[in-house]
Amino acid sequence: KGIAGYVVKTRKSIIVDDVGESKLWVEDDNLPQALVRSVAAVPLVLKEKVIGVLNLDASSERKFSHHDLSRLELFALHAALAINNAKLHGSVRHEGKKIKLLRDIKDLARKCLSTKEFLNEICKKTVQAYDYTLIAILLSDPDHKTLRIAASAGVEASLIPPDYVQSVDVGIVGWVAKNKK
Repeated sequence: KGIAGYVVKTRKSIIVDDVGESKLWVEDDNLPQALVRSVAAVPLVLKEKVIGVLNLDASSERKFSHHDLSRLELFALHAALAINNAKLHGSVRHEGKKIKLLRDIKDLARKCLSTKEFLNEICKKTVQAYDYTLIAILLSDPDHKTLRIAASAGVEASLIPPDYVQSVDVGIVGWVAKNKK
């Protein structure tokens, strides 16, 4: 929808000299039309896929030239690569965290800890690695109809009573335990 939607759909750059005269213009309640008179928009393309739109708005008509659009397209190419690199970097960091966590858990397994201590340490290390507010491990009772809190960590862990028991017929955790998914 709108100019950005057109750019995504057609994969083509566009200059709109006067948004008031364009059928593509969609007024945004958060941005009064009077503030935007002309637009230049180019697709952000990575590996033949449009991942976004680089959009420039101006408060005067006919602000953008075809030379401006060419420079914007070149910038969009670099921006798409930078976005991809940032995603890859985040993915690599995430994988590094997972590997470190698994190594830490392996080291914990070598220690002579009780099951409760072991599970609590796993929760603590996971909270530290991913900055979660709560990690809880609930184990199934022999009847497979109830779950019992075995370990927890995080700033919200104190909200869970130490003797917490939950039916497998209740909530997301219950559904997961019951359906084994």
